[in-house]
Amino acid sequence: MKKQNHNSIPKEVFLETFLENIEFVIFDLEATGGNPLKSGLTEVFAISFEKEETETKSFHSLINPHMRIPSIVRELTKITNEMVRDAPTAEEVMPAFFEFIKGKVLVSHNTLCDIKFLDHYSRKLNKIPLENFFLCTHLLSEKLIPESQHKSLSGLCAHLGIILEPNHRAEQDAICTKDLFSHILKKLDHKGIKTLKEAIVFQGDLASAIKIGWEIEESSTKKIPRTVGTLSFQGPSKETLLGVASPDCHEAFHKLKNLAQLPKQLARILTKAHKLEFLKHDNLLEAKLTTLVEEEKNSRSLEKLHLGPHFTFGLAIIKISRDLYEFSVSHPIEKNLFFYGPFINYKSAEKLLQFLAETLFDKKPQRGKFLLDSEDLEILTLVLAKEKYRYLLRSLRFLLKKRSLKQYLESFSSFSYLEKFHNTLTNLREESGLLFLENLSPSPGGKIYSILFGQLGESLTITQAYDSWLTSRQGIEFIRQFLLNLPQSQSISTKPLTKKEASVFNLILGFRLMQNPRKNKKSSIFTSKEKLIELTKSNYET
Repeated sequence: MKKQNHNSIPKEVFLETFLENIEFVIFDLEATGGNPLKSGLTEVFAISFEKEETETKSFHSLINPHMRIPSIVRELTKITNEMVRDAPTAEEVMPAFFEFIKGKVLVSHNTLCDIKFLDHYSRKLNKIPLENFFLCTHLLSEKLIPESQHKSLSGLCAHLGIILEPNHRAEQDAICTKDLFSHILKKLDHKGIKTLKEAIVFQGDLASAIKIGWEIEESSTKKIPRTVGTLSFQGPSKETLLGVASPDCHEAFHKLKNLAQLPKQLARILTKAHKLEFLKHDNLLEAKLTTLVEEEKNSRSLEKLHLGPHFTFGLAIIKISRDLYEFSVSHPIEKNLFFYGPFINYKSAEKLLQFLAETLFDKKPQRGKFLLDSEDLEILTLVLAKEKYRYLLRSLRFLLKKRSLKQYLESFSSFSYLEKFHNTLTNLREESGLLFLENLSPSPGGKIYSILFGQLGESLTITQAYDSWLTSRQGIEFIRQFLLNLPQSQSISTKPLTKKEASVFNLILGFRLMQNPRKNKKSSIFTSKEKLIELTKSNYET
């Protein structure tokens, strides 16, 4: 049967080709170092490999690296500066090498190291990334020959009884790799791995998986509209691999489709995707609530694409042990007792934390946090609750034990600095009220959520402007019921947050500050419990 290469048939068909019908090229490179931007090639050797072939073709050249070869490399490879002085440069050698490997599947030991050089010169000389698929004898040996104590080329050759020994020269190492690959092909066949795609998937490297792409049918990706909703990427057994919420799912999909540009963690997940489902939602909060777990799990990767959860930073207190607490700059996390904010950014929160640590407790925070005992905690919460005089009276009890009179008076005078925060700073866990989210579509209205101590309660969809709804009969009745059902005790706000509660709390805080990306104005409005009480009073008087 005629041997297949990537040039003669489409990628999808080529990947389904049986291994016995593939044209392989076994190759090896020698270089002055491991970074193609700082190192130069000194030798390249490649040899064709086909099952039942009677005649092989080879390619070999020494290369002038345009730099001195380090002594450690000279000792290892036995390639000297004199040997490569009159050799052609990589710019002269590599075009012919690329022609030799064109359309073939590459094979080498520790291929990922060699591929960096080939991709570098392909981009430099051909103006395109390296297109060849590859199989790595090291990666495959890890899974197929686990009994071998050493997975180096020499270790594997010794284990398998291959007579020729590697010597860190391109030609001999490539021939040793060829003999090793013959053993690997037999083991792949014995394992039932017949096609190139099956071998690459079994190999398990990310670069090849990205080159293959995901298994999602193109027909299901053409229907994704430019609207708010969720994208659910599913595996072969319909298990959810990744859930993403976005105000524009069409745009989000195209960001995620470019696997080569994604963070590695995200790309690795999506290469396993077999199915994609889109679900439309009323607003972004509804969408985010359905993808909360998946988005938090991959928050760092999604954040780089502006798709993940938005973290609101504040001053958080969590209990470490019976009489020990941590005060830190953080977003809402599990075990939070208090959460003060909001702040414009992390740095402004850190600046206040540092001021409080040094002024009240004569401590220096490390990496945006410091520890408190229960007495310190009581003083701190009084200060942050704007209880200046109660703080001063309470702190008298600990004056002789912890602070000098000078420090005490300094902390008193420092309240002038704190007062600029007092207009906005609050324990956000104690806040209750109504959160209105405007429709992202042109239609008026939106959805109203009752917020009980930072957690979601009852919701209501309205079809009119929020301001007019507040004073309508329906609005006043909804507000009256909300205030009547609101727990009078705030003990609920001092219980440690669970992981899910922390995620929902962070989500709510983010939406309180959210801007409508299409209308360039606020798309969310939060009305506090205090304002709602005033509103009902004025309405009653009217």
